Amino acid sequence: MKQFNRLYLEERLEELNQKLKCHISLYVLGGGAMSYFGLKDSTRDIDVGLKSIDEYEKLLEALHALKYRDVIPKHQSYLDMNTSAVLENRDGLRWDIFVKIICNGLQLSEGMIERAEKWLSYNNVEVYAVSPEDNFVFKSITSRERDRDDMNTLYIHGLDFNNIKSEMVWQTENSNDRAWLAFFYLGLEELKEKYGVKIPYFKEFYNLACNELVDHKILSLVQQRPFTIDELLKEIKESESWEKTRIKKLVENKKLFLENGILKLSLKSKFLK
Repeated sequence: MKQFNRLYLEERLEELNQKLKCHISLYVLGGGAMSYFGLKDSTRDIDVGLKSIDEYEKLLEALHALKYRDVIPKHQSYLDMNTSAVLENRDGLRWDIFVKIICNGLQLSEGMIERAEKWLSYNNVEVYAVSPEDNFVFKSITSRERDRDDMNTLYIHGLDFNNIKSEMVWQTENSNDRAWLAFFYLGLEELKEKYGVKIPYFKEFYNLACNELVDHKILSLVQQRPFTIDELLKEIKESESWEKTRIKKLVENKKLFLENGILKLSLKSKFLK
């Protein structure tokens, strides 16, 4: 597959600016962001996150005006990421576009937005490169072999694992549909096994992943029907003190609520749509 360097990407972004009819902000992640930080010579595509449907519609309009064609992804890795749209130009450069939710579950959070570094600024578009820490997080939850190589490149570059830990905790507390910390931990395990790297907070990430898996099981059960706490403890069959701690945390985070001794799914929890 053809590769595109940073200069080529910047030329395409400048063309985009000329076609846009109003201002939008793009958050570039993946290989595009790595090329900005000098961690990759080239990339196969440009992955972007947007904060709103309105910006998404304006971006699509401009790309279509530039003769990009819509692509229906067939490879499972593309399907797993659940992009909002995939477009390709005549050179073969693909745009993978995400709106608010990236890689089928992770939110474009305020923390990510704050950590992103401004790359380009034009009249109609501002382009930000998502931080190496947040790129590491995105790479960790995919199953592609080359993403483990990119994770190692990012690791060698130097990462603030305090930011990574804070982001993953935020993501799991604000997401209901999948156990993202578990995917993240599996990515770390594969990185550690392949490259032998020492990962800060590795044991804590394991514990966080285990907690999230139990939370996931609790929410799955309560989605089916209301439970008393005792009924739930018998159903899950883990350590009773651990289960009670997780139930309490889910109530505190307003994913569950307790009414007359019965646990129910809260309105905030749009679990397993």
